[in-house]
Amino acid sequence: MATKLSVKSFFNSLDTRDIIIKYLVIIFLGLVIFYFDDQEIVDPTVNTWFILILALGKVFFFVNQSLRKISHVIDKNVAYFRFLIFMTVNILAVIISFGVDFFCLYTIDPTNFTGPAEPHGIPGLLFEFIYLSMLGFNNLGFYDVTPISMVAKTLVMIEILIYYFTIILILSDFISLRDSILEERLTRAQKKTQEKS
Repeated sequence: MATKLSVKSFFNSLDTRDIIIKYLVIIFLGLVIFYFDDQEIVDPTVNTWFILILALGKVFFFVNQSLRKISHVIDKNVAYFRFLIFMTVNILAVIISFGVDFFCLYTIDPTNFTGPAEPHGIPGLLFEFIYLSMLGFNNLGFYDVTPISMVAKTLVMIEILIYYFTIILILSDFISLRDSILEERLTRAQKKTQEKS
């Protein structure tokens, strides 16, 4: 029997609201750093360290979310296209959140990057750095905006680590990964059954 998919059931099956709220909080944290710098509440060096710590935390968060979703997909036998939609949302969150981080790093010290033409204003600069994040995440290189400082390059490398994990380890070999995990679970279940006998 065919199951009718409604938009509501589709989003509920992916826990989309929870995921989007978590991602918005991560992006909001980057904007808080911008606010702290803009209002000179915290020393610029401290803000730079906050950005790097936030970026490292995002690596663990995004990787953990991906692994948890793989487990959920396998346990519930969720359709592959639903997993791909989750990964699309995940990738967009990574790109936007790192774009915000690059923007914050630039506002702390414009010498961290070369290329953004002045004056863009806040929306234009934010666009430039989301663009940089998109190019970096997709491993297309850098064109208009280039990281110069060690901090900026480190932030780009952190984003690229998430890129490699997401694209190479998960999306490119999802079916093999799924089969491997299912086989391992089946083997464990068979051992438990044998031990009970």
